[in-house]
Amino acid sequence: MSKHGSVADSIRQSNSASSLLRQKHVSFTHLQTFLTVMAEAKPQPKALSFDQWLADIPDPGCVGQCQELALIMQEISGHPPQVWGNKIIGFGQYHYTYASGRTGTWPRIAFAPRKTEMTLYLADAFAERDALLQQLGKLKIGKSCIYLKNLAQTDKPVLHALISASLNETARRYPEQA
Repeated sequence: MSKHGSVADSIRQSNSASSLLRQKHVSFTHLQTFLTVMAEAKPQPKALSFDQWLADIPDPGCVGQCQELALIMQEISGHPPQVWGNKIIGFGQYHYTYASGRTGTWPRIAFAPRKTEMTLYLADAFAERDALLQQLGKLKIGKSCIYLKNLAQTDKPVLHALISASLNETARRYPEQA
């Protein structure tokens, strides 16, 4: 195995930059390689069914929110739920290529339950986004993530419109392959 391969393998086994830095043998090159590997490590679809994934969630309230979001997203997208990585539930997928040449695959729309909120993965910029977000309910906003505190306190018609508009924008940018 090449030296770079063994470095990359040890980096993949490390779960954070801070744990990597605590090791005495780490150089700046190791840290750069770690950051590169982690930047490229996107969740991939798993062979685990949504129901199997859901069975591992201990909080009944979270299970209910996940089921409700899955129904909404499946109805709007026409795609069944697919587990991506360990925590993301995606609907459909698209392939992208950055200007740097880096490529990848990501769900067209997705959600993930977190400790204190539900994260929605939607398109990051489209005409209706800001207006719909203002009407949605209690939330925080990231570049392409929307963090909902409580799904029950969101305006459902606005949520449907937001997901539909995001899906349309993703389809515009990345048309579905036949």
